[in-house]
Amino acid sequence: MDKDIQDFISIHRSKNGSVKIGHDASNEVNIYKLLNRFGFRHDMLNGKRIYFRRINGAIQLVNIEEIRDSFYHFLERDEFENLPFDIPKEIILDWFLRENPIRQNDLFRHHLKGSLSDFETHQLSMETDLEYKSEYETNQLLAKLSEWGFETTIDIIGSFCKGNDLYYKQIGSNEFLVLNHYNKNKVLECGFDAWKIKFIDKDKIGVELPRIIEQIRLSFKVERDYSLIEQYLK
Repeated sequence: MDKDIQDFISIHRSKNGSVKIGHDASNEVNIYKLLNRFGFRHDMLNGKRIYFRRINGAIQLVNIEEIRDSFYHFLERDEFENLPFDIPKEIILDWFLRENPIRQNDLFRHHLKGSLSDFETHQLSMETDLEYKSEYETNQLLAKLSEWGFETTIDIIGSFCKGNDLYYKQIGSNEFLVLNHYNKNKVLECGFDAWKIKFIDKDKIGVELPRIIEQIRLSFKVERDYSLIEQYLK
């Protein structure tokens, strides 16, 4: 299919010379095929229908209005061919606004059906699902702490966050790097704070208050704050 305007509209001429623009099911299918060529798709993500667009290998979330607008702009910018000389473009635009030919019906769903890859599912879940994003970032940081040789204990007395996990690594004589996992059981409120502290020995962490404590970063994020602790991991 090329971009022949008469693939997308039906032109009806009366005996008195007036012109009426409409569309039928065949025109509607061609519109959806064009939208498919524009990269628009839909799929289910975490039980919800989403719309997205692939452009040059990248994927982005869109909504139904953006899909409709893309076809309107196609008309508005004269990106089609074969419009009879006696039909002004404005009549075509009026038809679109009046008839709203793009509908979320079975034809639409059939011709724009997409399939998200595992990577795309992850990417879009990170954008749309706050619980997924929080759990993923937490697991990524815990994996890093394990890789960096951190040990773990429980904050029994509430020196940072009572009853939650403490992750620590000795970095000097009686000196430790500590990350406390606050609000561990509240997915949307949890996070990690990073500290440099001094204890007589590591067995006192979480059992006694530290002798000296220095804040490194509250709400620590690896991608943002790694440079603040890098020197202690060597």
